[in-house]
Amino acid sequence: MKQSKKELLTIHIHSKAITSGPVGFKPALGLILLGRRKSGKSSAGNMILDKEEFQVDKKTTRCSVSHVEVSGRPVTVVDTPGWSLFGLANPKQVRMEISRSPSLCPVRSKVSFVLAVPVGSHFLNLI
Repeated sequence: MKQSKKELLTIHIHSKAITSGPVGFKPALGLILLGRRKSGKSSAGNMILDKEEFQVDKKTTRCSVSHVEVSGRPVTVVDTPGWSLFGLANPKQVRMEISRSPSLCPVRSKVSFVLAVPVGSHFLNLI
């Protein structure tokens, strides 16, 4: 997780409520990381997984998947390629990878989309 100490990563999570099942049943959870290029998606994934699974020093061009168990619940994290506001990424390939990302989560898992938004030191000075 090579990030400047002055940088923070804000994660906004949008998800449907997880419905309860049989007692003790914990449905699988799929987290799909979205954001622009260099927004910290891979770093966020590593923090969620509590291990260095996604490469942070290399551009993500295809979806990467990792699995972990949290409090008895299977969790799948999907790191997607980032979009670019300046035409630096191949929009068709990025769209295709993001479109296929839910299929990389286990069947019947509750899928949430996590938007990674970088917060730089200039923002912290305003607080």
